[in-house]
Amino acid sequence: RTAPYGATLVNVTAGSHTLVARASDELGATTESLPVRIFLDGNRPPSIGLSQPVSGAEFTAPAVVPLVANASDSDGAVARVEFFLNGNLLGSVTTPPFEWVARGLMEGVHRFRARAFDNLGATTESAEVIIPVRPPNIPPVVSLVSSTGSTVPVAPAEITLLASATDADGIVQRVTFLRDGVSVGEDIQTPFSLTLSGLAPGTYQFSARATDDRGATTVSSPVQVTVNQAPTVVLTQPAAGAVFDYPASVTLAAEAADADGRVVQVEFLQSGVKFAAVAAAPFATTWSGIPPGSYELAARATDDRGATAISPARIIQVRVVIPYFTGFEPNEGYGTGALAGAVGWVTSGEA
Repeated sequence: RTAPYGATLVNVTAGSHTLVARASDELGATTESLPVRIFLDGNRPPSIGLSQPVSGAEFTAPAVVPLVANASDSDGAVARVEFFLNGNLLGSVTTPPFEWVARGLMEGVHRFRARAFDNLGATTESAEVIIPVRPPNIPPVVSLVSSTGSTVPVAPAEITLLASATDADGIVQRVTFLRDGVSVGEDIQTPFSLTLSGLAPGTYQFSARATDDRGATTVSSPVQVTVNQAPTVVLTQPAAGAVFDYPASVTLAAEAADADGRVVQVEFLQSGVKFAAVAAAPFATTWSGIPPGSYELAARATDDRGATAISPARIIQVRVVIPYFTGFEPNEGYGTGALAGAVGWVTSGEA
């Protein structure tokens, strides 16, 4: 061979290598050069990890699971990322972001991993991510009743809402009570109930929303509750403290009204006991043949939903007046002797 002397090395592995040159003459004598050390840095594989899903995260069948891989290559570029489910290739992505979506996963334990390829063909696999997929959640069942039943409460009303709630594949965590679609309270223990006080007159729609331990909800059928405004009533006749002469005939009259319905009856009471009733306005009647004495009178109004109201009481007097001139005739029941006790008379003092 002739100068210049050289050589090309092929398929040199990565790492540290020592090179020397040896010269030989025509008589066989040899001499070696000083050694030269070289280091060959080979292709470094890419790095990869799954950031989604997180191991242990729970899903419900049929599950939709997003996959996100973080892949990079320190001495080149990531050529593609492959995604695997239970050892089976789902698909590959050649440009970032390296993402895939696994759909329709049924109940069971599922294993995900990803594999990155760099521009020189080196590969790296991610750590395995394991997730459980639970069976489909059965929503809870809930129904609602009101403590009022078929009765109509009178304002300011107090009612208790009672909910029955069950969950076939778990537990009911809470029941939220709704009035016209807006929450007014909740209960987390059975029996699920809520008491509302001071309800004004009007019609309300109540319902109950049950939530189970996996977040599923069910809203009950609505229950309508009407709160009634009681009627008003005032006794207008006779006047308080009025005095009538025996035998008395007294006109009784009352004014009654109902803001959210109609008055169906006014009763006249003597010491709380009904003795007359009128079913339509004008609410008036005549009380005749009243014996002497003192009487406490009031009126009680009833509306079309059964609510009642009683007026303030009034006291009247029925008295016996002795005529200035009178004949105590035997045929009228009088006889000789004291007047006291005759035909219901009462006397006091001296005549």
